[in-house]
Amino acid sequence: MTLASPRPSESSGDVVPSAWSGGAAPDLSAYVLVKAEFSVQKLAKEYPPKYEKGKRRQRVLEYCCPKGADSHNDGNITLVRLSGLPIPQKIHGRRLHYHDSDAYIDAPKHFKSPDSSTAYREMAKSANAGGGALNLFVFQNGYLYDYVLPRVMDESAPTDVSCVEWYVNFADKFLFGNYANESLMATDEMINLCHPILPSLREAMLDLANSAGSSSGPKNIKNICMERLFVFEPHPWAVDLNLLFSSVGMGKRSALINEDTVLPVQSDNLQPMCSDMANRPTPILVVGAERKCNVDTGLGKRFTEAPLDEIIQKTTYWTRGEGHMTNFICMEAIDREKGSHRGPYTLPHLRYYLRTALTAFTAAVTASRPPASNEDAASLANMEDIRVIVHTGNWGCGEYGNNPAVIAFMQVAAARMAHIDVLVYHTFGEEDHRAVKMGVAMLNELWNEVWKHDTHQISPMELLDRAIKEWKGKKEWEWKMKGEKAAANGRG
Repeated sequence: MTLASPRPSESSGDVVPSAWSGGAAPDLSAYVLVKAEFSVQKLAKEYPPKYEKGKRRQRVLEYCCPKGADSHNDGNITLVRLSGLPIPQKIHGRRLHYHDSDAYIDAPKHFKSPDSSTAYREMAKSANAGGGALNLFVFQNGYLYDYVLPRVMDESAPTDVSCVEWYVNFADKFLFGNYANESLMATDEMINLCHPILPSLREAMLDLANSAGSSSGPKNIKNICMERLFVFEPHPWAVDLNLLFSSVGMGKRSALINEDTVLPVQSDNLQPMCSDMANRPTPILVVGAERKCNVDTGLGKRFTEAPLDEIIQKTTYWTRGEGHMTNFICMEAIDREKGSHRGPYTLPHLRYYLRTALTAFTAAVTASRPPASNEDAASLANMEDIRVIVHTGNWGCGEYGNNPAVIAFMQVAAARMAHIDVLVYHTFGEEDHRAVKMGVAMLNELWNEVWKHDTHQISPMELLDRAIKEWKGKKEWEWKMKGEKAAANGRG
């Protein structure tokens, strides 16, 4: 990850003329609120998940991690929280290659076994070819963490081509905030159950945020399990940790904290939140979460009522190093009920979605392709051969009441602007699939109207303005009514 350097002052407003100079993404270091890198085993030891003893989640954790912290890998996990990028007046957007599958695409029975389906082969071929286009695949298979693409590419791609795979987590405002709630089992809760280091990550960030500048300091500061920490303020200032800890009677900083660590005495930036208290987007990337188990998705919401024996029987776990490493893009949708959102979408709604998804997707691209200055010179020639793949679905279309056609429009638009290589869009059922296709078709139509062929640029705000006008008075583009839910990949 290379998203950290001292934060300059921000431009006012959320639309700027030249943030994306020459079509390239802006320097994201200007928008990093916090970057924290932890030792996985130390993190798991110091901040175990706070499950109720004897309950289902605690039993699954014991089953997946029988040796406690020693069951986890010995690597690091990184969290990066960003403030929303301003929407550029002009941006270079990618062409769209749309690969539609009306058939239900089965995932492998076990995610370590390669899948040889034509769809995944086509996906790998498209990613391998590159060509400066967004390859969009729409599958009727729900939201699957199958990790197929990297293995298929390993078989067919040149050695100098690799891919980095990301999964969108349709997060609540408070990241992983319901991981211990025994009455809930949506995608967010399932993610936490299968990646038990994520609850530990939340607990550590909460401890850091709540104790910054306090007399006691973070829990067990000598074992804070932190490798690196960068925190930036709108008006940056930092204190030497030796001085900070000495001032509260804690002596020298822990040897586990690197010399480049900086920490303001008080900062809301440390909070694990996907939007700030003013409801402005602050999406979060999580890099390197090991998946320790697979819980049969057939349980679904029955997990909260199913007998423990059945849950254990339908859970497959992997020993240390066997599980796949997952990268998450955590971003919050607008909740219909919290804002009394009804009827047609407004321009502020679309601006929020574009800022959120564009920030998150651009950060994923930046994290996947480190800048030349941070890489060995011999590997720089192949840097552009790294393909960025993002898996997503009906973001905010469940309890939050968003329209799946509108959400598809916004996510695909952001992916084209962020220069994602492959976007895998997972849907549920034919009705949901049709809505997503409708959103993509509308995007293509309006995109072509505002595309500047001479400069190969697009005006994002002009695109959003045209969408608002086009959707006016059309029920199929409005918020869902209360009690009316689209098929959703989780609570959002």
